[in-house]
Amino acid sequence: MAVGSIPAETVWRYPEMFPYGSRWQKTRARNRWILWKDRLGRLELFLTGRVNVYVRKPATVWKVKQLLAHAFMWTGLVEDLNLFERMVTLAPDGLLRFHGAHYLFDMGMRLPKATIDYFQRSNGITIKVGDRSHPDKIEVIASQPSWGERVEILLDKWVDVMEKASPMESRVDRVEKPERLWYVG
Repeated sequence: MAVGSIPAETVWRYPEMFPYGSRWQKTRARNRWILWKDRLGRLELFLTGRVNVYVRKPATVWKVKQLLAHAFMWTGLVEDLNLFERMVTLAPDGLLRFHGAHYLFDMGMRLPKATIDYFQRSNGITIKVGDRSHPDKIEVIASQPSWGERVEILLDKWVDVMEKASPMESRVDRVEKPERLWYVG
């Protein structure tokens, strides 16, 4: 799974979304996100511009880019190639971030059932052993911790405020904004 956002320069409105193609489907969700389904995976597009990307196995970067091209470029929702390139480039340069994945390791024998979620809140790692879906495999679920995303947003806001509020801005070299934090769970 990957998480990205539509650039702010791309202005779109929810009711006007549906002339862009019949493949975008309305959902009954209260926050009115819309769905794109494809043979490569699916997209969830929220009113805020956030896009959740779910790619079918085996997940590769080209599949993510092709799925985004089907949903945005081919339907005419995003027409500027530079904006699209920024959308599909992985962070810290672009807007697309890795959020989570499942990894399976075959042990060759049936394992006892256990779930280890001790590291879920701190590092975003859960280990499952011997569950019904994979009785002979160790399943590692890696995700970006939610606190990492919140800290990243707060740090961006803090740097912007400090740049605007600095009285010595004319005498001191401009402070460069740090690169976007890159967490891999």
